Amino acid sequence: MQVTGNSANDRKKELSIRFVPGGLSFSVSNNGTSSRERSFRIARVASDTTFSSFVERAVGSRKELQEDFDRVTFWVDTPCAIIPSDLVDAERALGYMRESGLCPKVTERCVISDSEQGVACLFAVDNEVVDAMSDRYGDRLVWRSPIQEAIARKVCGVMAHFTSSMLFLVVRDGEGRLSAAECFPCTNAADAVYYLSKIRNEANEGGLPIILSGFPASGYRKVLKRYFRNIILCEL
Repeated sequence: MQVTGNSANDRKKELSIRFVPGGLSFSVSNNGTSSRERSFRIARVASDTTFSSFVERAVGSRKELQEDFDRVTFWVDTPCAIIPSDLVDAERALGYMRESGLCPKVTERCVISDSEQGVACLFAVDNEVVDAMSDRYGDRLVWRSPIQEAIARKVCGVMAHFTSSMLFLVVRDGEGRLSAAECFPCTNAADAVYYLSKIRNEANEGGLPIILSGFPASGYRKVLKRYFRNIILCEL
C-alpha cells in the first residue's frame, strides 16, 4: 500500500509527471508557479523493457529532469474513489476501492493521493510504476488526481477536466462551497453532454458556468454550447 505525504505549498522546485499516449510528460516549475514551467514529452521505445528503465532513460535525456526536486507529483488520470481524507488510511483504502468497483488487479496496488481541502483519491496503479517512482523519488513523491486540481481552484461553477478517456467533474455553488466531485468514463462529446447534464441536475446548479479544461476540451466545446450556456475554456 502506498501512502503519500501532505499537500503543503512551501515547495520550490517541482516536477509533475503524467502519462500521455506513447510515453510520459514531464513539467518542471519553480515556486509552484507555471510562469517559468518547462515541459517535455518523452516516448517509450522498444528498448525500454521495463517502466523503470524507461524512466531512467527519460530522466537521463534531459538535464532539467535531473535537478534535486522538492516535490514530485505523479498525476493519475484514471477512475478513482473520492473519499474524505480524514477517513482514509492504508487498512481501509482497499475496502473503499472495492465498494467503488475499482478493486486493483493482481498487477496493481491501491495508491492514496495526498489531501486537497479534505479530499483524498484512491486509485489502482501498476506495481511497476509505483515501485519505479517510489524508488527514484522516495518521500518527495505524491500522487494526485486531476479532480483534486479542480477542487483546488475554488471556482464557482462546474469544473470539467477531460483526459482521453475520463471526465473529472467538480461543482461549487454560488457561494463557493464544494457540492459535488465525481469522475466518469468519457471518450466523446455525447458522453460529456450526458454526464454534465446529470451532475448539474443532481447538484441543482443549472445557472453556473461550465469551465472546460484538458486537451480534448476544445474539441467538445462547440457541441456543448448547443446544450449549455456560459461555456468557458481554460487550462487546468
